[in-house]
Amino acid sequence: MRGERTSVKLWRRGKQGMFYLNIRVPKDVAVAYARTYGTSKTLKSLGTSDRAEALRRRDEQVPAIMDRFTELRSAAKLAHRDLSELSRADLERLAMGYYREVLAAAKPSPGGRQEFREGPLAL
Repeated sequence: MRGERTSVKLWRRGKQGMFYLNIRVPKDVAVAYARTYGTSKTLKSLGTSDRAEALRRRDEQVPAIMDRFTELRSAAKLAHRDLSELSRADLERLAMGYYREVLAAAKPSPGGRQEFREGPLAL
């Protein structure tokens, strides 16, 4: 939804623990996000207990997560519109989102063969 602020929180588990990034999923994509990613939360470990490094990693991760929300909005448009009505940018976002999900579903196995895990795009 345009004009809706998204809550981005950085928190640490315990006094010496790792930092985590938590971004509230916007209401307009919450159902699609849960169906696509198997969760209604965007909790992500930043893999560090150093605050300065956590802030740097947060700034790297937030745009990618926001792109997921944009891709889900584009997919919702697709469900209600003819492909010819979508802009080139919308089509590229959909294609990149699909490509990213396919790559995320691929899990390398010993011997170099690709295995696919179960999920929204399980093959």
